[in-house]
Amino acid sequence: MERKNLEVKESAVKEKRIWVRLTRRCNNGCLFCLDSDSHDGTAISTETVQEQIAAGRAQGGQRLILSGGEPTIHPQFVDFLRLGRKLEYSWLQTVTNGRMFAYRKFANGALGAGLNEATFSMHGHTPELHDYLVGVKGAFGQAMAGMRNLLGRCVVNVDVVLSAVNIPHLREILVFYIDLGIHEFDLLHMIPFGRAWNEYREVLFYDPAAMMPHFGRAFSLRKEQDVIIWTNRLPAPFLEGNEDLIQDPHKLHDEVRGRSEMFRDWEVRGVDPICLDPERCGHCPMERFCGALEEEIGRPGADPAVAAGVTRFQSVEAVSAVDLLAALEAGVVYLPASPGVELLLADIEPARLAQVRLFMLRHEYLSEAAELDLPVGDLRRILRKYGVLLEGLPVCLGGEAADARDNDSGAVRDQDGRIDYVRFTDWFVANRYFVKSLRCGRCVHFESCRGIHINTARNWGLGVLRPVAKGDGNIPTIT
Repeated sequence: MERKNLEVKESAVKEKRIWVRLTRRCNNGCLFCLDSDSHDGTAISTETVQEQIAAGRAQGGQRLILSGGEPTIHPQFVDFLRLGRKLEYSWLQTVTNGRMFAYRKFANGALGAGLNEATFSMHGHTPELHDYLVGVKGAFGQAMAGMRNLLGRCVVNVDVVLSAVNIPHLREILVFYIDLGIHEFDLLHMIPFGRAWNEYREVLFYDPAAMMPHFGRAFSLRKEQDVIIWTNRLPAPFLEGNEDLIQDPHKLHDEVRGRSEMFRDWEVRGVDPICLDPERCGHCPMERFCGALEEEIGRPGADPAVAAGVTRFQSVEAVSAVDLLAALEAGVVYLPASPGVELLLADIEPARLAQVRLFMLRHEYLSEAAELDLPVGDLRRILRKYGVLLEGLPVCLGGEAADARDNDSGAVRDQDGRIDYVRFTDWFVANRYFVKSLRCGRCVHFESCRGIHINTARNWGLGVLRPVAKGDGNIPTIT
């Protein structure tokens, strides 16, 4: 990823966003709606919304995002924008189907109240495609009129929920809106909830391998147009060759917050999540997280023992010759696979190299991975030259040593012994958020291999993974 785009995307991730739901109803009936089970036709009370907006600002919220259901059909929508401006949020945004903005008076009122950005949920480039997916004839025409009322007066961008119905047209959809002046898109992966799963799963869910050519055609637009594309929940294997589009792992916090009550019931009352079945889980990007959470629920308070005679240095710069010699005298030494580590290895007596392991650091941000991880070619050369073992990578990349950190969930519980979901999510991202290539399915190590860490994949790309075929031995020939 270009440094400029990386900085733009990471600054957006670090911005404190406050999402406030205004309604549990919608004037569309999207086939893919994941919230349909919770829609009861009501609007959230004015008092409740006001309290949430104020509380979000008190917590340091910078961007206020009004959502639903459909937020614009709440009678006090414009008033809530005014409140956000009064409380000095730096940015006011809504995520909408756009139909209410077709009414010029409403659009003008929202802009006058301080609306900075409108994200239109548009799932096709023709009335036939869009209206079919949203379940309302005429919705496309109304939304387009709303978009015209806002273009040039505030930031307008587009969300697209991806399905088997519209992915074959994804490039054409993006081109249509680019030609209207839209230059930012968020592509949302469906998850198996609500109407999408209960009524339309056979129509909407798709084989990712079959859709890869369509993704490739769409993403190639970035070389031709000045356009920013985000992905939302889209599994990393779908993005091989476009790894800069892999969603920042911090987004997982939003997913966990949205399911916090369900997870707490699972932990405290033993009530299984409604979605916990193998068929549904196979379509959900939260599958690995829920598996790790289930393990944690089953082992409350278990802290692993720290192996004796092991020293793990977290930074190359922190290792002095004296410290390194003392650690080697004590036993096994772990050094991070970072720039500068070869200078340390060169100073170690050859007989001592058997005590040395390299390990991959796990970074919170992609910028850190780009700065602190060795390029994959340099790492391969170092492994061959010094014959040291490597922890934290698959066999096809020279990894061999078991990773002692994996089961150390550590301090993820509060003083009452209950799981702190913020800390647990941070632990999961650091220790369990690993991904593979779709190609890995044909590797003999597929079942035992977890792949590479999410930010390693975003830095190196999934193309570094090379499936090991039967008869190849443990490590393939890699050039």
